[in-house]
Amino acid sequence: GMDQHLEKSTYPALIGLDAARQRARELHTEAMDSLSGFDQRADPLRWISNYIIERERYFHPTTSPSDCAADITRVQS
Repeated sequence: GMDQHLEKSTYPALIGLDAARQRARELHTEAMDSLSGFDQRADPLRWISNYIIERERYFHPTTSPSDCAADITRVQS
């Protein structure tokens, strides 16, 4: 992608794609644990964390807008 073309230092470039995905999942779990004591006002933070983990689905050509809307609704509930 563009980061590789620009020779940017990214987690996938430094530690490999699988390790970067695993680290992202670990941080997501930590974020969700940290937010567990908060009410729905913390939902935007939950959504951001979920978005980061699921972002490949959002940009995948087979993902429909309704799938994204369903994911957002799931995170909000």
